[in-house]
Amino acid sequence: MPDDTKPGAPAPPEFYSRTYFETRCGGCAEYHASGGRELDPIRAFALDLVAPRRGEWVLDLGSGRAELCAAMTQAGARVVGVDFSRDALAMARETAQRLGTPYALVCARAEALPLRDASLDATLATDIVEHLPDADLRAAVREVCRSLKPGGRFVVHTAPTRAFLTIGQHVKRLLQWLARETVAPLLTYESELVEAGHSNIHSRASLNAALMDDFPSPKVFYAFSDPRRPGRRFAAMVGLAALLGFNLWALARRPEEGS
Repeated sequence: MPDDTKPGAPAPPEFYSRTYFETRCGGCAEYHASGGRELDPIRAFALDLVAPRRGEWVLDLGSGRAELCAAMTQAGARVVGVDFSRDALAMARETAQRLGTPYALVCARAEALPLRDASLDATLATDIVEHLPDADLRAAVREVCRSLKPGGRFVVHTAPTRAFLTIGQHVKRLLQWLARETVAPLLTYESELVEAGHSNIHSRASLNAALMDDFPSPKVFYAFSDPRRPGRRFAAMVGLAALLGFNLWALARRPEEGS
């Protein structure tokens, strides 16, 4: 890619196959081990942030295997999972049957949600914005805002960050080398596009810009994948997550009527 800060062309629909969701998509190890009963640290944190309440209508945008749909259903929410991959939807139905967690599933793109205006209490979007070029992302954010009730919650997760690719991973690989551990492969913008389908790597500024037209004053922050690990809590306290953290999160609310 000639400019590493610019998004690439999105991956074609056939990229998002069952193999992708079984071997490349975040949380696949936990999914294989538990059949969707247990969440990896990223999806567990996302669940905590969205905090679904009994009786609420919650959208899982880019629902994939739907382990988050299952967890939110178990919390008492009325859940809709949206994905444009038919393989993902097939796996989501298998998850629902295996866990006994009924939720609605819809085949649709994030830029054109077949949902009524102001029909949702919350929307969760984990690991989808990095797959959307800027124009598609802005359209998806508008659709989320339209479908949320006034005051409705929007939780976003994306990874890796631009700072991790340029700085953080090099520090991580150095520490692995010093500890005589297996050194992680070097990630590049091209490898993220080819291997993970990530066409848009974000910074705090770029994610904030994508949200703020529809969600004024979103809270956008960097975080480590597992802050409980030794040294991570201190690193986060002194602000190093912005340089070394793999993850970027956003919390936003649709403005109340008249605000």
